Amino acid sequence: MFFDINTLLTSYFGMYALQAVVHSLVASLIVDTAIVVWRVSKPVNKQGLRLMTLFFPVSMFPIYQLINPDRGSLYFRLGSLTDLNKWLYSEVFGVPLYVIALIICGLTTLVFLLQELLPMILQLVYQGRGQQGGPSQEGQAQEEINGAIMEKITGALKELPPVKQGYGIEVIDSDELELSSSTGLKPKIFITTALIEAFDKEHLQAAIAHEVGHILRSRRPILMLAYIVRTLVFFNPIALIEFRKIAQEEEKICDDIAVELTNNPEALYEALTMMRPDPHSEAGDGVKGIASSLEHYSHDIMLKNRLMRIGEPTEERANIPIVYAMTGILIVSLNYFIV
Repeated sequence: MFFDINTLLTSYFGMYALQAVVHSLVASLIVDTAIVVWRVSKPVNKQGLRLMTLFFPVSMFPIYQLINPDRGSLYFRLGSLTDLNKWLYSEVFGVPLYVIALIICGLTTLVFLLQELLPMILQLVYQGRGQQGGPSQEGQAQEEINGAIMEKITGALKELPPVKQGYGIEVIDSDELELSSSTGLKPKIFITTALIEAFDKEHLQAAIAHEVGHILRSRRPILMLAYIVRTLVFFNPIALIEFRKIAQEEEKICDDIAVELTNNPEALYEALTMMRPDPHSEAGDGVKGIASSLEHYSHDIMLKNRLMRIGEPTEERANIPIVYAMTGILIVSLNYFIV
């Protein structure tokens, strides 16, 4: 091999990377168990627990080593719950586990580059070009909007209760039913003309209220910190899965905010139903078609999960402070003995 795997695994970086992945897996299993055993129901509390699977494995390794500098020694490993290095040298169908682990981490890195980093860079470039000279996209879109569409938007916004943070509305001339929002110092909600024409006032209110939820919660630094941590551990497949679960819980949280703002769960349910992808749409051929089909299916499953819980009682039965404390203590104490 072009590098010494043993030297890599016993280095500080190697131990950190390996334990970050395995500790994430342990934390994920503990959190999933806690959610089931304690019957945690509210998305905001589930999300709080899942954030532990990101923050604890990344931050605790230096603290563990500070507490016990000999934690990675042979003597400590003999008394630990498991020695990860021994497992990595074992074989599955003649292939060392460390080879399989490297392949999985490599594929996770590729997914991160193609699905998260590259689209983010392209979006930044696109926005930068859009701001250079000429009329803005907003100005161009506004010129094409007829009075009936603007009247519908104004009517929907008028009946929404005021929120602490303002936001702008930008209408995009498109045949797609799409709605999104951008955060920052000047948050904005983007709505396509097709969606405005397809929705009545109540549906439009519910959809806008959901995006308002995203804007209000964007001021929570912990969510931005979670994305930064997810980016730093781009090689960690468990972090990838858990971050997507956190994002799914965020959508449910914003659904709850929309219901709270409009007091109309039926409108939100109907709006989401109208935005579900067409199950009979053609995905295309080849690798790109398969990827599109999988993304289509994943998006539909997520919408189904959101639809099933809209309008349900949101009272929490579990004692959340105790759940957080017990779960956190178990993750930290158990992972200390996994080297």
